[in-house]
Amino acid sequence: MPKRRSSHRIALSLFIFSLLIASVLFVVISIPHPVTIQETVDDVTITLETPDHLIFSIEDCFTLNWDVSGADDILLNRLEVEPVGSQTICENRAPQSTFRIYFPDNSDENYTVPILVVEREIEFWFAVTLIVLGLIFAIIFFLSPYVGLVIRANPRLFRITAQIVVASVISLVIVVGVLEVALRLYFRTFGTEEDRQLYIYTGDEIQNQTSRLVGAPYVQFTTNPNFAGHNALGYRGARTAIEKPADTYRIVTIGASTTYGFGLTERQTYPRQLQDILREDYGYENVEVVNAGVPSYTSFEVLSNFQFRVLELDPDLIIYYGGKNDVDSRFQDPGCFNEPTPLYGLSTYHGLWRTQFAELPSSVLQRYIGINTGQLTIPNSIEFALTDIPIEDECDTGKKYSEDELLTLNSTHFAERNIRNLIILAQAHDIDVMVSEFVHPTALDQVRDDPNMLMSPQTQQAIADINVAYRQIAEDLGVYYYALGDDFVVEEGDFWTIVHVTKQGAEKQATLYARYLVENNIILSTPDSD
Repeated sequence: MPKRRSSHRIALSLFIFSLLIASVLFVVISIPHPVTIQETVDDVTITLETPDHLIFSIEDCFTLNWDVSGADDILLNRLEVEPVGSQTICENRAPQSTFRIYFPDNSDENYTVPILVVEREIEFWFAVTLIVLGLIFAIIFFLSPYVGLVIRANPRLFRITAQIVVASVISLVIVVGVLEVALRLYFRTFGTEEDRQLYIYTGDEIQNQTSRLVGAPYVQFTTNPNFAGHNALGYRGARTAIEKPADTYRIVTIGASTTYGFGLTERQTYPRQLQDILREDYGYENVEVVNAGVPSYTSFEVLSNFQFRVLELDPDLIIYYGGKNDVDSRFQDPGCFNEPTPLYGLSTYHGLWRTQFAELPSSVLQRYIGINTGQLTIPNSIEFALTDIPIEDECDTGKKYSEDELLTLNSTHFAERNIRNLIILAQAHDIDVMVSEFVHPTALDQVRDDPNMLMSPQTQQAIADINVAYRQIAEDLGVYYYALGDDFVVEEGDFWTIVHVTKQGAEKQATLYARYLVENNIILSTPDSD
């Protein structure tokens, strides 16, 4: 009996311990935690606050108050708001509270009022783990005297089995709990933003808040205005007014990731460096370069993007640089691409942008194992955001083709049509066009003897086909074509992938473009001059 009382006292102590932690956790969550941000920048005073920055779930509501005086414009989550106001945000799958404030000197700054989601914090799960372990051990100590009686009254097998089961369950719970807590703590505290996208953020949060790309009508997808380094229109770089400022010569660069500058900071991209070189080295203070490149675009999306988004910017000149993604489009099943089906002439290279994203496991451990074993699609990849085209199954031939066969069956015809239509549309709006040759490494000494940085012979041939076709189209339609490869001598350190340039390569590209524009008198002193 004394042994039983001792065991029950331990069980009661563990139960009280778990109850105490649960009570503290409840109190901490229930008490409001206000946050205030106050700052004065020149003549602009900024006060941002929330009465409680702690919410339990991403579906819960939070309130934002603000008082900003002296600013030109104030945007809350990309929507313009009054200088003084309050807003309650509910049912937001990607909690976000970012103010973008535009100052009188035409600069802008983002201010984020932190919203803490309890169910995603390491401290919460640590406390829950302690509570669960405390209750488990309380039950074990409470039942242990009775289990002992059963063991003494039964064969030795029962005792061994019970011990194994209890030890296994406890060990499994402890190991899983420790791994879950440790991984969550590591990725939250020491991990990169990419780590948090992979293992912490929800699918909707990744797509709506931290992904480079977001779905958009008519263009399939475009650059996400919520991504760091993108402006309110989604373009990469500083604030861009839809209405072109007076006396401004506006250049818009269009293309895919090689125009966007994948792997580079915004300041390192060729469009930004082109603007700086034209202003600082050639004295064109009135030049503005807008980076409208979108990663993964083919000429299909480039054409749509130009018509539905870029035209609104009223550019004086567009520079098109691209071709690799059109090459990838040629390496698809010819049954849809070249046969009389609803997909005739359309690239199925990407698929369709999802309207709903699959729920990702809330467990960091489960996601870590799933992603690293290939069982889960990488959450921040474009593949995660795309789904198959249903009708594609009907026209797919199901045959295996070699790259040589696909190049023979799938010509550059549709890419040529897209670029030709792009140029004609630009000319109809009195926009000058410059088409650039696409360059890439072709020798091992250009990429530190790394064969993975070189294209296959078939891909190189396809790039050459595209360059020849684009040059001919430019000549036919009387627009500028720059044979970039004649002047861009690829050297070690210019590229970090088979197509993406480094900062060094981007600077070289921008320098050559600037020289070409100036030598050919393409840029006007003022946009309205003859």
